[in-house]
Amino acid sequence: MIFEEKNTFLKRVVNYNTISSYNFSLKDFQTTKYKPYIRELFERNLGKIDYSKDILNTNIIFLNNQIEKMISKNKSEFINLFNLSPQKSIGSGEILLYYLIDDFVLSGGNKPYDAESSNKEIEIKSTNLKLTTNEIFGFRIAISKETSETLNIITDLIELAKSNNIITKTSIDISSNKIMQLRKNSNTKIKYEFIRKKYSEVISNYLNKRLFIAFNKNNGKILFLDKKIFPELINIYEVTQGNIKPSIKV
Repeated sequence: MIFEEKNTFLKRVVNYNTISSYNFSLKDFQTTKYKPYIRELFERNLGKIDYSKDILNTNIIFLNNQIEKMISKNKSEFINLFNLSPQKSIGSGEILLYYLIDDFVLSGGNKPYDAESSNKEIEIKSTNLKLTTNEIFGFRIAISKETSETLNIITDLIELAKSNNIITKTSIDISSNKIMQLRKNSNTKIKYEFIRKKYSEVISNYLNKRLFIAFNKNNGKILFLDKKIFPELINIYEVTQGNIKPSIKV
């Protein structure tokens, strides 16, 4: 039965011998049922690595060492794995973590988190890294029931920026440069800091209810893994498309 199941799975997903050409569906990654077969396919291109048992018994150093092994073996195929997205809602790195960690599975339906491991909810982001301040940025936290207060915070930010002529009266976005003006301008910095604290508390509470993992979108290395995210580590990077993109010190 196992042989027949494996054969059926391989006939369905295999097209060419390259990771980005396998015909995976999102459901394949919402269970561990096919994980051994998926690993065999990936190992053809990326070589053997060591796998982690679960998210609670691993760390950044171990996972990044395995990532480095794959990059050294076949950089182009590692990039395919890092960016593999069987559905538009899947971000860079989610399938990679599925591959690296034994019990890791992607979430499904309308769940407000990306994946699960060790019975923990996991939030995954592909981010940029600002070396001068050691901050990750360039990602958004979805507005949900838990983060709905950010809508009021956005309104307060835009009103503050407009009333001080930092953005135009018709603008609904605030760029990172304009946010910096709000932070430093003598007329706005006190009010801005009050708003930032409200925002950072909402996001800190949201992220600390689950495990937060951040990737460097430029090279696939993990930058942040399951640390406590205190409000003072969170800032506002920009406001765009009706949402706030934060920055977090790592």
